[in-house]
Amino acid sequence: MLSRNSTLPSQYAATWLIHWALADSLFEALEREHKDLLGLPEKRIGVVGRFTDYSNLERLCFIITEYGFHAVTGRYIYLPDEQKRKVDMDDLTLSELKQPPIRSDSELTLKVGILKGRIYDCILYRRFVHLFKKSKVIADLTEVGAQMFEIEECTAIRIPLLGLIRVKNEKVLRNACPYIIQRAQGIMECIAKTRQDCLSIFSERLCIFASHPLPWSVRQLFLNPQNKLVAVIDRYDFLREVIRRFIEDDWWT
Repeated sequence: MLSRNSTLPSQYAATWLIHWALADSLFEALEREHKDLLGLPEKRIGVVGRFTDYSNLERLCFIITEYGFHAVTGRYIYLPDEQKRKVDMDDLTLSELKQPPIRSDSELTLKVGILKGRIYDCILYRRFVHLFKKSKVIADLTEVGAQMFEIEECTAIRIPLLGLIRVKNEKVLRNACPYIIQRAQGIMECIAKTRQDCLSIFSERLCIFASHPLPWSVRQLFLNPQNKLVAVIDRYDFLREVIRRFIEDDWWT
């Protein structure tokens, strides 16, 4: 006979699969029923970051929409029109799911916000970025939190990433690392592509990304030719230039 503790791994695995199945069903239904809001798969850009000051993420989203792309966070969908409209994703209603809800409450409505609350956050964030498998994701790394899950999943399924740190003072951008180069005024990029390139393992003082601080567990995911890691002065014109070049495939050479 199995002891009580011996059943825990299988119970946990089953729960994990249920949560992933519900997340799959949620985002599949969202794409199927609200594709007009999300835009074409190649014309939507994901934006991830800490929600502690959501206005910073919103600024990035409005810049994206200026170039005819839909911008999508875990909270809102931003539409590329002159009215700068945004739609609260949590208020969207779905007509059906392939996978039933975790609880079959009779009063349960298939609202995105309600369903999101029934899924483990780490699974929800990972599955969210699958909306952008044919496009790109921008990660605000000025503060690092749960976007770690989204960045990991983007790396796993090869979604191109722009990681950016917003800084207030241009003096902060000065460094002694030969792998951090100035792309334009107020814009610095780390071009290290191997761990051996990264001098911050010897001294964090050499690297704005290490001294910010940006954990090595995040930085190493940008040692990839398709990903970009940038520090930029927190001004509209600098942010706009970085975002435009990334989403329009016009990166510096």
